Amino acid sequence: KTERILTDSESRYKAIVRSLEAELYLVDENRKIIFSNRSSDDGLQDVNKNCYKTIFSRNIVCENCSMDLVKEGEIKKSEMYDEKKKQWYSIITSPLVLSDGRFCNQHLIFNITEQKETENKLKSLVEEKNLLLREVNHRVKNNMQMMLSLLKLQQDIGMNTEAAHNLKTFEQRVKSMMLIHDE
Repeated sequence: KTERILTDSESRYKAIVRSLEAELYLVDENRKIIFSNRSSDDGLQDVNKNCYKTIFSRNIVCENCSMDLVKEGEIKKSEMYDEKKKQWYSIITSPLVLSDGRFCNQHLIFNITEQKETENKLKSLVEEKNLLLREVNHRVKNNMQMMLSLLKLQQDIGMNTEAAHNLKTFEQRVKSMMLIHDE
């Protein structure tokens, strides 16, 4: 009965690990992969290979390798850009002690390239919107200033007191609108 429970538990574990939308690697202290969920053969093609070569196509250890930080018990979240693949990755690294007492890191790696591209497009659109808004504000100020100048020219022509009073009132209203617009 215990063997069946263990077999069922292992089957559930394998099903969960295989269905992850992320790549999962267990990496030992020597930066060698001891498990990968990358393929149907349980990632056996990755086992005993250096993590930095297999995962990120590098010849040397990654600049911000989390191996030492995670040994302290921290869970580290980071992002990395792979120059060769032109892909962005979000990496969650956490410590794990195996049943035989060996220490390893568990790397959960998500491809976030599409998310980063969308984020960059949104930033670009926000910058464009802000530029257009500044341009509209500038044009509104210029138009109001032009209205004030025309009103002053009209007042200089010389007209009856009622018309002059009406122009002065309108000028005050335009100035009030300019003050409100500046806020």
